Amino acid sequence: MFAILKRRFLNSDFCQVFNFRTPESKGSSLLLIFTFLANLANVFISGVFYTSFLVQNGIDIVRVGVISFATYLSWFVGLLSPKVLRKFKRRRALLLFNDIFYYSCIILATTVMPNFVKDPDARTLWFIVFILLGSMVNALFGPGAMAWHIHFIPEENEKRNIYFSFQNLAGSMVSTVAAVVTAVVADSLTGGAGQETLIVTLRYAAFFLFVVGVILIYGLPKEWPYEYSSAEPKLRDVIRLPLQQKKFLCWCGVCFIWSFIANINSATWDYYLLDTVGMPYLMTLTSSIFCLIGNLFLLPFWRRMIARFGWHKMLCVCFLLEAVCETTYNFTTSTTLWWYVLVSVYCGLIFSGLNLTYANIFYANLPEGDRDVYFLFWNLGGNVLAFFGASFGTFFLSLFQKIEPITMFGLPFYGSQFLPWVRFVLTVLLALYIWKITPYTTKED
Repeated sequence: MFAILKRRFLNSDFCQVFNFRTPESKGSSLLLIFTFLANLANVFISGVFYTSFLVQNGIDIVRVGVISFATYLSWFVGLLSPKVLRKFKRRRALLLFNDIFYYSCIILATTVMPNFVKDPDARTLWFIVFILLGSMVNALFGPGAMAWHIHFIPEENEKRNIYFSFQNLAGSMVSTVAAVVTAVVADSLTGGAGQETLIVTLRYAAFFLFVVGVILIYGLPKEWPYEYSSAEPKLRDVIRLPLQQKKFLCWCGVCFIWSFIANINSATWDYYLLDTVGMPYLMTLTSSIFCLIGNLFLLPFWRRMIARFGWHKMLCVCFLLEAVCETTYNFTTSTTLWWYVLVSVYCGLIFSGLNLTYANIFYANLPEGDRDVYFLFWNLGGNVLAFFGASFGTFFLSLFQKIEPITMFGLPFYGSQFLPWVRFVLTVLLALYIWKITPYTTKED
């Protein structure tokens, strides 16, 4: 029996991609382990736990939005990245330093700082300083990791779908289980000093997990020589080279538009749920829990749909299905918590398909060579549009902060509840854009 199970496991989809037989598959396996560790750590420093950390330090909903700007602004430093990275024939030590410095700034420094700074305005400023400093260094050196680690992502479509399926499954499983456990503990400590201590302790644990993960993905895998199309990179190459690749540029448009949409209320929706609605931590994780269930049971279904219709069309379908979430989430109030749970169940199941199909778009028409440049352009554009999205959302909420909630459908509507309708309209338009560009991007040259 054991021999049969072992043979089935060795012949499974998982072992096709994740094993230690070749340098590429070894790298894939290490990236999977890092995904496991990073998603666990991210639970402790993002979402409702990050929002709670800011709230317990006197940061209001508008300041939460302002702090989020720091990450987006830092990517302008990345324009210098190709020229700087070209000076390093081997990047192992550089990237190891970069990641540890980055996490030291955004986790360690921001966790310790409130012990010495008491004024909320001063705390806001120092949050921005540390996040901006860490993000600027990461924007300068971080793009160098992609040109290395892209060797570990299978080129064949079917194997790449397997790779992303298990990446999503591993990330979803560990983050959801960890989030549920910590949410239950946090809810049991609500109103006491124990909750604040728990949130701070989790941030230190997250730093440790990230350091272990960084050592794994930069210390162990094989590093290949880097390919370039010219001897000396120029600043204008960051814009010039991607603009010459029309098909790649089409998918950049998808990334940029979605970055704008996703960040309209990404920094403030959890604040609304926790502070205005008074929702328990555990309930805010409903969509994550059902995303895990979707990953466990529906990923084979999504992979069959992708094989039958193509991931391009399925991405369009998934965005249309996701748009339904946006137009219904905003009916969540302190008296309609059941509605939030109902919508979150639907959305969680849809996200498993959306995450799988969206993971393909960067690699769809990625040109050979100069991967640092294309990755930088992708991230720079995404962060610029994310900044505009967050700015729009923060400005929108600042207008509503001065007025009483508006009664609609017998429910009080705050500014946070109108933003999902904006996201609905833009998400539908994004799906139509994907449908329009698919024939061109899949056509043979």
